[in-house]
Amino acid sequence: ALERFELGASGTGLGDATGRALAEALRSGPALRAFALNAGGTAMSDATGAALAGALRGSTALEDFVFCAFESDVSGETAAAVGEALRSSPALLSCSVGYGRWEKESFPELTER
Repeated sequence: ALERFELGASGTGLGDATGRALAEALRSGPALRAFALNAGGTAMSDATGAALAGALRGSTALEDFVFCAFESDVSGETAAAVGEALRSSPALLSCSVGYGRWEKESFPELTER
């Protein structure tokens, strides 16, 4: 079973098809314990963000989450969807989210965990 997922996608575009494929890969690993996505300088659609959030919501074993999206085109809707998925992760031990201007607005509770 998939326990660790890492994707380096800096300077690329994470479109809807990529998001669906990424979400499908994550859904196939219910034992996923670590997730890292480096998407700095990347354009990410809301559909991709929703697919990512949906896949994260299904992972009850997730302990470590890293999402770097500095200098990226990530909407507040995507940030909120990912934040909600993280709030519902019962096993989450560590979380590092870098959204630049969205970080403090969309994830105020992450500093409390």
